[in-house]
Amino acid sequence: MKKIAVFVILSVILASCATTPNKYSQSSSAMSKKVVTLNYEMARNIILHKDYTNLSQAFIYLNKAISISPNDAKLYYMKALAYQLRHNDNETFNYLKKCIEKDKNFYDCINALGIYYFEKHQYKKAEELFGKIIDNPTYPHTDIAFFNRAQVYEKENEMGKAVSDAESALMFSNYSNKVYWQYLINLNIKQKHYTNALNNLNSMEKYTGKSDYTHYTKALCYTNLSMYDRAKDELKQVSKDNTEYAVAKEKLLKRISRHDSNTNN
Repeated sequence: MKKIAVFVILSVILASCATTPNKYSQSSSAMSKKVVTLNYEMARNIILHKDYTNLSQAFIYLNKAISISPNDAKLYYMKALAYQLRHNDNETFNYLKKCIEKDKNFYDCINALGIYYFEKHQYKKAEELFGKIIDNPTYPHTDIAFFNRAQVYEKENEMGKAVSDAESALMFSNYSNKVYWQYLINLNIKQKHYTNALNNLNSMEKYTGKSDYTHYTKALCYTNLSMYDRAKDELKQVSKDNTEYAVAKEKLLKRISRHDSNTNN
């Protein structure tokens, strides 16, 4: 209690000086910012590295930072991510909303809230939020927003829009993201647009190089187009050591073999 009393008395004395208050205020404000930044970075390091052992400490850091800077949107966003690691959907949602209340243009948070709605099958709400991000020309991760909205359209069975958004995601990523390529190609195959899939596979190889994925998927498309010899040529280029494609490759070869047998008979 004595320490608290001394602090209050000193504050009163300092406030009574003509030149000291401004310096004291600036010093206190700077110190507060440093404390907030330190606690935020400590929490962020734990959360982004998914350090579950120290997750409780991350909440302590964030609570300390929020007590000093209650209007700082990024603190609420980081706390939402912490609750996400705890699989606490209610609190994740609450803190995402609190973040946007503090800063309606916190686009990373808007994206996260869109993902939350997507996972809850509330596709219209997710679509609206991803659209809001896409409409903002200053957002640096437009490719992510297009990719996320493409998945919403797919769930809504708006396949044309899903393909268009997947193509936009690729464009904004300078055609370098293999996940976007694979998603677009899978959409083509889902629609049984095998020629489109092959065209996109050829384009993917130009930008990201050939791979077991492109060879196998080409073989699948060629098989579906009854171009069996070309399918077999592609399968020959799939690595024998790649266990990921071993079973799928074997099934496709059996399918081609059955066709060959029927043709010969």
